[in-house]
Amino acid sequence: NGAGGTSPYQFNRGTGNQASGTFTGLAAGSYTCTVTDANGCKDTIIIRVNPLPVITGPSGVCIGETIQLSGSATANSPLAWTSSASAVASVNNSGLVTGVAVGTADITYTNSSGCRKNYSVTVYPIPNITGDSVNPTQCATNNGSITIAGLTPSSSYTLSYTLGGVVVGPISFSTGVGITAYTIQNLGAGSYTNIAVTRNGCRSNQLSFSLTSPSSPPVPVAG
Repeated sequence: NGAGGTSPYQFNRGTGNQASGTFTGLAAGSYTCTVTDANGCKDTIIIRVNPLPVITGPSGVCIGETIQLSGSATANSPLAWTSSASAVASVNNSGLVTGVAVGTADITYTNSSGCRKNYSVTVYPIPNITGDSVNPTQCATNNGSITIAGLTPSSSYTLSYTLGGVVVGPISFSTGVGITAYTIQNLGAGSYTNIAVTRNGCRSNQLSFSLTSPSSPPVPVAG
């Protein structure tokens, strides 16, 4: 705003006179503004527009886990990071975000120039699965199965397990509309451990099953 002269004032930053001293849509940088009063007296000021901060880091976190966000330039002191919903995602003053409950929160970073940037973080649930198994029906056949339940319908997962000390997977699959289970088919006898699914980067609890084949018939003994 103009002061110390005779109003009305005209403001010009090189794009023509205007009656308001408010300029919008400016990119970061320095601008020269000339202020002219009603008597033609002029003064010049330098306007500096600081760039918005840039926030980098993951945009999703599991409940009970953390992610680290980083902000560009020098952080504001004493408070650089805040959360719009601490009951969903809390953040400390170094940008460490903790997932508290399922939902979305805006994490705001303020730099030493007072410029702010919002960053949306989504908190995902950790899958909680249960399961059941079916043994092979014949010796040396691979028609056993393990069914994993407790899944979310219409969602994408990866699956992994350990068999004989060898990690199998990740195996990608998706559940359909209204489908809450997935069956691993064509399994032979063996110990299947560390069975877990991952959704949105969140790994579930682990299951273990031991599949057994029917006993072999006795070998005839010649009389």
